[in-house]
This record gives sequence, C-alpha cells and structure tokens, in this order.
Amino acid sequence: MKTMVSMAALAMLLEPISGVFPFGDTTTRTGYFPQQLENRDEVCTSSYLDKVLDKREDSYLRRVLRKAGERSLYKTDGMQRRSETTVVRLTQVGPGPTIKIIRADIGGGFAKLKDVYLIHEENRKIEFGGTTQRHLTKNEIHGLRQLLSQSALSEIPHGSCDYGFDGYTWTIEVVRSEGYYFFERWVPQEGPVFEIGDYLETLANGD
Repeated sequence: MKTMVSMAALAMLLEPISGVFPFGDTTTRTGYFPQQLENRDEVCTSSYLDKVLDKREDSYLRRVLRKAGERSLYKTDGMQRRSETTVVRLTQVGPGPTIKIIRADIGGGFAKLKDVYLIHEENRKIEFGGTTQRHLTKNEIHGLRQLLSQSALSEIPHGSCDYGFDGYTWTIEVVRSEGYYFFERWVPQEGPVFEIGDYLETLANGD
C-alpha cells in the first residue's frame, strides 16, 4: 500500500527547523538539550547530518559541559525564566586538544563573563584546563543585547548541512525570557551565529 504525502506535509519536512524551545522541566530526566534536535534540520546529501544533534554528539557535549561545571541551559530554573536574565554560551569543539567555553550572564543586578578551557587527552579523557571570570561593562552589555535583538533568533535554523573534520564546531545556546535557543555550525565565517560567537570571543580576549 502506497502512502501519499501532501505538498503541505512535504513542505514541512523540507523546511529548516528553527525557533525557540520551551524550557525543559527540571523535575524530569530530560537531557541537557531538547529532544527535538534529533529531527532533521535541512535536507542534506549525507545521512550523517540527518540530525542536528545525534546521541553521540549529545553525549559528548554533556561530558564537556559537566567537566567545565556548566549546567544545562535548556533546563533553566523557574526563577531565571521569569526574570530578565539573558545567558549566551559558546562551546567550541574541534580536532585539536583544546575545548573552549565562553558564557555571558546578564540580568538580576549582575553581568559577568566566564571563559573556560578544557584539554581533550589522547586517551579520550577530558581534563580541566583553567577558567577566568570578569564583570561586563555597560557598553559590552549593550552590544550583546543589541546583537541578539538584531539577529532574529527565532528565524535562524538550528543546524546546517556544512560539516567537516578539520575545523571547530561552534555551539551557541541562548536563554531569554521567551525560552531556549540552540544553534550549531561548523567553522562559521558569516551570519548571525558567527557574529554572536565572534562577539563572545572578542569579550573573552578583551579586545
């Protein structure tokens, strides 16, 4: 028996997944990231890219974030959901041994930047490398908020068909009052995901 697929349903399948996720329930055993990310983001030529975040990558990112002492932003607690707090986190993972995590927290009378780096050893162990923290200036806060407002986060696809093994993969997570955003790109060089990550790197480098 053949299954007929309507043009409307086909269009939904072909449409890149984008938008904001409602926060995960902290009382359940949901993961660090939304389960919906296991859906296809774009129609890619490689089946390897059928999922924005497959189970292997999900597991590895969780290991990295836990080693860095980083919580799940998807499962943000209720107090933070109701506040005007904005959190932006960049995780860079690549073929080299260094893993970099930069997180900016703004709101509730504070604004700080945390920069963590980890070392991925040859025996697959992940070791803590070091961390620095500092307060953000008013100009830096304004710059980040303006960038997020101009980026139209809800319209950006979560993933991309671009992929390789010789460069760094950037994962950007954003928490705002409306919910949680997730974006992943391989060696981004332009576009809003690159601009947000590049701004965090600039803050971390003190440029």
